[in-house]
Amino acid sequence: MRTQRLLWRLGAFFLMGVVVLLFAGCATQKTVPPLFTAMPPIGEPSQPPQIPKRSPPEQKSFQIVIKVPKKVSAVEAGNSITRPGAIIKPGSSVVISVPKDFAENLAKSDPSDAPSTIGNTSDFKTDEYFNDLEQYIERGLIAVGFQAKDRSKFEAKLRDLRESSKAARDDAYDIAKADLKKDLDNGKVSRDEFSAKVKQLQDKLDPTGGVGLQHSLPATIERPWSRASFNAKLIEVKTGSIDWSGEFSVESLAVLEDGITITIVGRRLAPSNGQAIVGAISEYNIRVSEAYQSAVTAKQELDEKYRGVMQPVTYEGDVQIGAEIQNRRKSEVDGAEKKFAQRVAEYQATIERKPPEANVDWTYNYEVDPVITEPDILTPKTEEEKQRKREHDKALARKVTSDLLQTIKMTKEESAK
Repeated sequence: MRTQRLLWRLGAFFLMGVVVLLFAGCATQKTVPPLFTAMPPIGEPSQPPQIPKRSPPEQKSFQIVIKVPKKVSAVEAGNSITRPGAIIKPGSSVVISVPKDFAENLAKSDPSDAPSTIGNTSDFKTDEYFNDLEQYIERGLIAVGFQAKDRSKFEAKLRDLRESSKAARDDAYDIAKADLKKDLDNGKVSRDEFSAKVKQLQDKLDPTGGVGLQHSLPATIERPWSRASFNAKLIEVKTGSIDWSGEFSVESLAVLEDGITITIVGRRLAPSNGQAIVGAISEYNIRVSEAYQSAVTAKQELDEKYRGVMQPVTYEGDVQIGAEIQNRRKSEVDGAEKKFAQRVAEYQATIERKPPEANVDWTYNYEVDPVITEPDILTPKTEEEKQRKREHDKALARKVTSDLLQTIKMTKEESAK
């Protein structure tokens, strides 16, 4: 019995010791308060912008038909000048003379190519073409009142003028637009119709489909017509004074009633910079997406830190331990905030670094077939075309000489006395 009591007492003392120990432990436990009571308002990164993909145009065939109409060509006041006080009497005798260098060149020519001029006692020789020109000069002089006493030589060369296809298209465009402007002024078309037709002209004369003039056809198309130039001086034999001087040029279009039709056929090849443009845009979109994902990940890590420090933390020990715990939590939040700010800045910088290829026009190369010209003045092939060229050359010669020589004004009888 005594033994049982002793056990009860020992058990009671043990329980009291356990309770005392528990209460002693609770007395040293502390709590670190939350850093935030609510989630700080940090915005989400904006959705990544994407540059639309561009597909290089495929090869495209084109045909340009340019109709160049007959061009009115007339002598202007600046084409000739008469010496003040000069007396040019009707019926005055005139002898045609040729510049020395031109005569020497003809004299050195192959006799088979330049048969002697009939009736000429000098070594001076001319070909058939020059004989025709000489005759037109004589006719022009006779028409204004001179007596042509002898033949001569003068230089009349047809030059092949080279000009870019853009200039040829501009000529056709200006002519067609001028006709439309007349229709507008005459009330045949409305202003809206005029604008629409001008736009149609631009589209028709631009084989790139409106991409831009900086990518138009290369300047390799020869202007397919001729030019005849005539310059002359009227020199008084006794005094050697130049009483009249003139210079005039006419082109084939001045004597072609139906003008000239130029047909250009070719192909616009695939852009030479197509791969560079497509690759640059694709790389940019990938970089932006990756930078966006990095910013989103940093935001998720920051949110996780915020949620963690919004909870209190219990600890045992003195106040210094609690301060260290709180400082560590602040440092982790600061680090997450800096990382997120850095990722957002990198994301924005990546967006701003757009590749220049995104706004670059396609660079085209072209294959252009030989130009088709009707009538073909410069390169006749058949005998019929060659005959047409000879007639054309004669028509040019008649016009350039006749028009210029008409500016020589004879002195009236009363003034000549």
